[in-house]
Amino acid sequence: MKNKKLDISATGNNGIRHYYTFHKNRNTKEGFIDFMTKLGFENEKIESRFSWREEDPKTGEEKIYFFGMKDLVDECWYYQNKNYELDIFWGKKKLIIVVRTKQKRKIDRRVELVDAVLKSSKWLSKEELELKKEKSLPKKIKTTIKN
Repeated sequence: MKNKKLDISATGNNGIRHYYTFHKNRNTKEGFIDFMTKLGFENEKIESRFSWREEDPKTGEEKIYFFGMKDLVDECWYYQNKNYELDIFWGKKKLIIVVRTKQKRKIDRRVELVDAVLKSSKWLSKEELELKKEKSLPKKIKTTIKN
């Protein structure tokens, strides 16, 4: 199976804090999980955030439900391990990840972080980015006003 990647559209950093902006699509969940595991987070814990368990009141049977990307809007998640702290912002059309590297071996952490981003995402071309922006704008409706 081909590895699904995040669509990255923006990035920046100030040495310790790095941010990445991704467009949400059908590959976002798998790309996000791949990115997080590359930074040393446990795959199972990341995957479990995309589902919840609930007992059926009639049968007593436990059911598992899954979030879709369209369900994750205005959500903020926080993760931390020995090397990184991450704030994850799920918007309607974008995923924004803010990563803070720990001070020890900071340059190694930055190299590891950039490597994870490169392996888990692909840059959108200028044309692809413009197309996505165009699609997100409200459609113009032709109206006629009668007096």
